[in-house]
Parts: sequence; C-alpha cells; structure tokens
Amino acid sequence: ETSGPAGLSAPTPTGRRHTDRGAAAGYVTPPPTASTKYLPPVSNMAMLGRDRLIEKLSAGAGRKLTVIHGPVGSGKTALAARWRELLLEETRVAWMRVDEDDNTVAWFLAHVVEAIERARPGGGPYGIVPEEFRGDPEKYLLKTLVDDIVGCCDPTVVVLDDWHRVTSERTRRALDFLLDHGGSTLLLVVTCQGRAGLPLGRMRLRDELVEITGSDLQLDVDEAKELLNSCNKLDLSDVAVSMLHAAADGWLAGLQLSAQSMAEHQRRERAGPAEVIGGLAGRRTDEYLEENVLHDLEPKMAQFLTALCVVDRANGALAGALTRNAEAQAMLEQACERDLFVLRDDADPEWYRLHPMFAEFLRRRLQRENPRLERKLHLHASEWFAQHRMMDEAVEHAMAAADPARAEVAAAAFDDDTDSNTRLAALLSLVSRLPDTMVPRSKIMMAVAKTNLALRQSETARTATKRLERLWKRGV
Repeated sequence: ETSGPAGLSAPTPTGRRHTDRGAAAGYVTPPPTASTKYLPPVSNMAMLGRDRLIEKLSAGAGRKLTVIHGPVGSGKTALAARWRELLLEETRVAWMRVDEDDNTVAWFLAHVVEAIERARPGGGPYGIVPEEFRGDPEKYLLKTLVDDIVGCCDPTVVVLDDWHRVTSERTRRALDFLLDHGGSTLLLVVTCQGRAGLPLGRMRLRDELVEITGSDLQLDVDEAKELLNSCNKLDLSDVAVSMLHAAADGWLAGLQLSAQSMAEHQRRERAGPAEVIGGLAGRRTDEYLEENVLHDLEPKMAQFLTALCVVDRANGALAGALTRNAEAQAMLEQACERDLFVLRDDADPEWYRLHPMFAEFLRRRLQRENPRLERKLHLHASEWFAQHRMMDEAVEHAMAAADPARAEVAAAAFDDDTDSNTRLAALLSLVSRLPDTMVPRSKIMMAVAKTNLALRQSETARTATKRLERLWKRGV
C-alpha cells in the first residue's frame, strides 16, 4: 500500500467545505483562489522562441521531472509557458502558480487537484474520505490522485511555477510522493529560484531529470537580438545588440528593461545603447532588483552580498575577510545554490562572481547609503590581496579607499625576485592611477626604472628616471 505524509489535514479539491462530519475529520478550506493561479502569465517575453532550450526540453520530454531554475528575471516562467504551448499539441497540461499558501500541504494538494481537473475534467472522486483514512486524509487524497493519474492512459503534465515559495517540509514530501508513485503518466515541470526542496540527485541517478540552469537561461546574442528587435520592435544594429547583451551578461530582465528605456527615450530624443548602458536603464534595473531580490532577502544574506560587490570575484577566504564571517564559504555556496546572482567561475570553481548588473546595483546602493562602509570594504580587500601577493588588486582597492599610502606600501611589497613583468605591471598600474602630487614617490619611480632596466626597456627606464628627477626637484 502506498503511503504519504502523515499527520496532515486534507482539503476538498475545489476548496468548498463538506458536511460537519467532513469538517470534523480535519478538512481545511483553502482561501479563495483566483483563476489566474491556473494560467501562465501573458508577456511579450513569452514570444521569445528559445529554440536551443526547447530542443533540450524535447530531448527529455518523457522524464518525470523537469526543473527550470535561475535568478529572478531570467525567463523561467516564460520558457515554461512556451513549453506548455508545445506540449498542449499532444497532451494535457495543468498549470499552477505556487504561492505562500501552498506551504500548507492541504491547500497545496487542493490546488494541484484543481489544476489537474481544469486540464482533465472528470477525475476520480476526492470528496468523501473513507472511515479508514479519517486520521490521515492527506494519505487518501494523495493515493486517490495517484491512482487516478496512473489509471489514465495518457500522460498528465503538471507545471508548478515558482516552487521556491515552498519552504514547508510537508509540502516537499508531498511532491516527493507524487514523483515516486506517479508512474510514467505523471510528469512534473517545476520552475524555481534555487534548487531547495527538490530531489535532483535521486532523479538524476534514475535518469528521470531534465535540468535547465541559470547559465542555460542566459540569452545568447541571437536571442538578445530577437528579444530587442522582434519582441520589443526596436531596430538595433548588431553592434548595439552586442553592447547591450554584454552589459546584461545575457540576463533577460536586464535586456528587457534596457529595451523599455531605449523605446521611451527614443520617442523623446535619440538615445543609443551607450547611453542606455551608461544610465538610462539604471533606475529601472535598481527598482526591479530592489523589489524582487533585496525586498525578500534575509538581512544576513543581503549584507553578505553587498560586501562582495566591491570585488570582481571572491573565494571563501576573501569573502570571509570582507564580511568577517566564519561561514562565508557556506554562504557563497548557498547564494549560488539559491540563484541569487552569484555565479561559480567555471575555470576556477573555488571562485565566484556577482552578475555584473546585480553588482552595479549593489555598488550604487552602497555608495548612496553607506560610503563609509564602502571604504572599509575596499581596505579589507586591499589588505587581503596584499597578503596573498596579488599586488595589482591590492593597489586598486587601496586607491578605491582613497588611501594612497597603503597603495604605495602594496606596490613596494614586491620582492626583488618577483617576476619582472609582474612587478612592472603592478608598479605601472599604481603610477597610472595617481597624480604626481600624491604618490609617485622617489622609491616607486626608482623601482619602475630598475624593473624596466631588468627587462632591457631602456627608453621606458629613461622616462621613469626623468620623471623621478622632476619629482625630486619639486620635493615630492
């Protein structure tokens, strides 16, 4: 006999109360649910073909679990809606938007039943709970639902949109039950931000998983052109499309917001991609990320990600130095798992980076709200990079913190046996950042000249020596 989550109370499938006897058995009536819960949202982004991803979905169409996960605004729902349209040509597809209410497992099951009944009317009776199940009505509802689906010859596809809203272990166990006992006729498509509460390892081992990741969801240049010019009816050159695509790093929402900014400003005055990248879309992007990412983020994680925005990339040790948090490595991994715009470096998996648009948003916010913290973070970064012999970065962050003395110390910290090319690059990086009146002290310019001579770059060495003489005469 199959078994489901124990100790739970069951709803009626349509949310209506039964008799007093049914209520006494533990029925829970979900709150009224809008019909839009069972329909995909309408968006011009749904017009985007995403042919390469549709091919991947088609290749695994018979697998029991399809997971589409990525950051907010990456096009998860739009892709699922496009896939639903194609599936409807061959099978029945139920759509259900997951809400916080679905953390009550009884309501979640009622909503799943409602979604399936809308897609396939005339399902088996869910209403009256037999006497032997009165102590565990959820078991009855799950068993009846599974038996009904398994008894149907045609497969039923159920799309669960925004699964990340579920944090209840009971609801997650109910989903596990459906996956384990739904047979080959129940296929689930799940969209989510992050992978928490999904049995990916188990389903992958069984070869029952299709996974579309955040990296997969990033638009390539051709898809960006389709979104900008076809979906948004712009007429951008290939160069302009490439500029916007690079700035957004393929993030669908970033490109969409840029397209809206361009359309608005082109109606009033001519604005090209450089102007959009330079700030026209900044306000829209900041507003979107504030509302859809930071607003729902726990303060500890928000502070952690803010600290990371001052560096181009971070590993666990650097993140710990910036945040003074002993759990920095675990938080990096968690942020990546949760699709919080933290991306693992494929070439060096110990290092992570923030999505460029998200990093810019956090930097603007930090500069506006807490410039003292920004300076402190740059100083922490400079100290860490200097300790790890990454002198160019140490100099860069010292200058960002407006601490030329620290920058000079960092540049002078190279040992004489340091590779001359590396040494020269760091020294010239420092000199190029500083005006004559600030830092080009005699010992730095002497080091530049000495390093150039070691590289047999006599002309460059003479230039450095002449500059050194000028500084001596001026008393710098």
